[in-house]
Amino acid sequence: LGMSGYISPIATAYDMTASLGFGSAASGLVIGAYYALALPALPLVLWLTRPWNQTRCRTICVSCAALVGSAQLGFMAVAIAPSGKGNYGALRLALLVSMRLLMGFAEIVFSTIIKLMAQRITPQEQLVNFQAQYNSAVVFGMALGPLLSSAVCMSTAAHSSGPRIGYPSGVIGFLLLCMVPFAWSLIPTDLDASLHAKDIKDGLHVGAAKASIGHARVAAGDVDRALRKGIWRAAVFYELERTVSQ
Repeated sequence: LGMSGYISPIATAYDMTASLGFGSAASGLVIGAYYALALPALPLVLWLTRPWNQTRCRTICVSCAALVGSAQLGFMAVAIAPSGKGNYGALRLALLVSMRLLMGFAEIVFSTIIKLMAQRITPQEQLVNFQAQYNSAVVFGMALGPLLSSAVCMSTAAHSSGPRIGYPSGVIGFLLLCMVPFAWSLIPTDLDASLHAKDIKDGLHVGAAKASIGHARVAAGDVDRALRKGIWRAAVFYELERTVSQ
């Protein structure tokens, strides 16, 4: 849904900005604003996840998902608002760009943290399969955006630029907000059991019979920190490459 929300306004952004009295450059602002805050968002993720606190990360993920959904609904409200006089077109354009900035920033934080969370508990031998499934979901979301936009516009008989760009965003926002309670119930509050099972499967478990309990805890902490650092760097590189390539 995050990728669908990014893609869906592309086809109608020019018509929307033209109706506000602006040209193609303004449509580029509306489209590109979604990932404009990628660079400050990624260091923020580093700060939020070091040290890793599962309860905090869970709260951030759910809050960001709700924020993305609310911003999508706000984008729809601005898009379908009636035309006004004076500088009303410039105000609406600024609000559209602001909504895109907000939803994109929250989506980057949410998607990066939830990916790190999944990678933390995924055994090494399954990381390739996880990455393949994650990329497949991203590609599916990119393909779903235009299809969803067309389906919503056809079902609502939307003809003017405002409803054609606004209604699909409203549907995506509604779906995201409906998913928030499920995300809150599905995201675990504690990863210790999963991390322990992962370490055993990867052969990284340091609780040897001859080792003292204190030594085992220190070694396990060192392994966890090194593992988290490597995973975070890989995730940052991937998210940066994905954002720039799009």
